[in-house]
Amino acid sequence: MRYFFIFIITLFYILISLIYPSYFKDATYDVSNILIKVLIPSIVPMYVLSSILVNNYFFIKLSHKLFKPFNVFESINSPAIFLSSMLVGNPTTTILVLEKYKNNEITLSDTNIILSNSFINPLFVINSFKLVGINISFAYLYIICNFLCNFIFLYFKPYKKFKETTIQNKYSFYDTINQISPLLLNIFIITLLISYLKIPFTISNNLNLFITIPLNFLEVSTGFLNIANYNINFDLKIIILVILLSSTGLSIVIQTIYFIKQKAPDNIRYFIKSMIINRIKLILFNTILFTLFFKFFI
Repeated sequence: MRYFFIFIITLFYILISLIYPSYFKDATYDVSNILIKVLIPSIVPMYVLSSILVNNYFFIKLSHKLFKPFNVFESINSPAIFLSSMLVGNPTTTILVLEKYKNNEITLSDTNIILSNSFINPLFVINSFKLVGINISFAYLYIICNFLCNFIFLYFKPYKKFKETTIQNKYSFYDTINQISPLLLNIFIITLLISYLKIPFTISNNLNLFITIPLNFLEVSTGFLNIANYNINFDLKIIILVILLSSTGLSIVIQTIYFIKQKAPDNIRYFIKSMIINRIKLILFNTILFTLFFKFFI
């Protein structure tokens, strides 16, 4: 039954593409433009940097010393992975974290703490604001708020006893490049498919914003571009963009769940439950914090 449903949906979209080819052409162009101007310049350097940091002995030791007084992690590697995850963002960070978990470099509890946080690549935020022509100060403000929220939520975690874990301290630039290529292709295809899925809902120009705005929460990069182009109150637009970035979009959540299912299928329910609860909390607190800074300092 499931495959029959997918078959019908596929035929429907093929028919739509034959009737309205320009919409699919525009969607392909927009996603390709985002890939070149936003995704590649954001993901590639941050993924390489994060891969180096999580495998660097001195960075691991330094991070451990900084976080040790707070007793929020069990593993010596976890603080370095947490800090690196804040740079690379979801869903990319999921690959790094689960790889360390599989190698017994971090505990199950620490893996859950890191995966349940809402990370977004700072370069992605900056490049997204640049692409749509919105003042870059809003991007920096959002990055600061996101970092603060992740740290605040981290220190509300129960105290943990330190557990001895190994430091593999292995890094291969060639392996990193091999991981980036399929990752970028995967993100590009998913972004493109979601853009295609939204086309039947956007063909009519008379759709209410209460319908079109939720559709943009399916995928963060194209959603950001669409919402930024809406002719609505600027303050409201900025707040919606902040909520979108904080949620990271449904497609990133799905990709994160997919990576968890691939690399840690036995603990998938444990991870997903914590991720959803924390994601909702972070959306609320991130939006409130940004709004306060936005009103008082900008």
